[in-house]
Amino acid sequence: MPPTPSPEPISIIACHTLVGANIYSPQAGVVVRLHCQHDYSQRVRAALKDGAQSIGMVLAYLDLQKQPLPDQTWQIQVHFTTPQSQLGCALATYIVEGICAELRGDEEWERDGPLFALQQERRRQQPPVALLQLIAEATARRIPVTPLPDLRVLVGTGNRSWLADPVAFAAPTADDDDAASPPTPPPTPHWDALGSVPFYVVTGTDRTAWVARITQAVQAQGNTVQSHSDADLATMYAALADPTAEVLVLGLSAATILAHGVPFDRCSVAIVTDVPPSHATDPAYVRAIGLPILLATEAVYLHLADAALAPLAAYARCAVTDLSAWALASQPR
Repeated sequence: MPPTPSPEPISIIACHTLVGANIYSPQAGVVVRLHCQHDYSQRVRAALKDGAQSIGMVLAYLDLQKQPLPDQTWQIQVHFTTPQSQLGCALATYIVEGICAELRGDEEWERDGPLFALQQERRRQQPPVALLQLIAEATARRIPVTPLPDLRVLVGTGNRSWLADPVAFAAPTADDDDAASPPTPPPTPHWDALGSVPFYVVTGTDRTAWVARITQAVQAQGNTVQSHSDADLATMYAALADPTAEVLVLGLSAATILAHGVPFDRCSVAIVTDVPPSHATDPAYVRAIGLPILLATEAVYLHLADAALAPLAAYARCAVTDLSAWALASQPR
């Protein structure tokens, strides 16, 4: 059913902050769905570019898809990448309000105040130069880096991780009491101790059973496991940053992946159990549960006899094995 028409020229149906890899891109970003009384796609495109430039926000790979509806209105989907996805959603809300105000002839709409607030928030979220240098070093060493919602940065995963607080990396200012003293060097991690712990990601309707099965197997080997069969975004962040976790086993729903993406760019093993018949012809759903296939570095397991899943095997960057043939005794580590 098409959305109920809004009295506004443009209304936001949904705005999703994609914190990392997602069905549209391997990078963080935003997807916005709009209902419009007319085709305002070019106006939205121009306003987003101008707004991002005004506040200094990185915006790339801007893509708009538009669809006419039976009632002569339009539905527009906008996707773009940005490392500051929450800010990107706020910018999208701002430009929709601005376009609506302009189309209504509302001369009292405040343009500069909200734009300045967005600019200030972008500056608040900007990592210090020293922290950016550390992130670059970690990337060069092929160590995963995860920006956290509180602006800290997780380097590595599980018990091979280290948390970097931007406050410790901030350059002293002239107002600091000890500004005349030699600056304290930013903290440096023990690089040899950092890296990725074994990380299993399970999707599909049978994920609860498979998460339990894998968890039991790795615990039997004496490992400390962070295991969740239906991890939401907060749970994913907590598991990645758990300093006691030697192995991660996370089950993810298609709904969570569609709404947020995932806050990691790699996993050791991807297991896709099935696609329910009711969603077999839904390309977004299939791409969502298949997303871990693109991120796995050691092995991918799925039912190759499943007509909806089999084509996904071509996108894996490591060995693909039929799930029915997987013996846990020889699980990849």
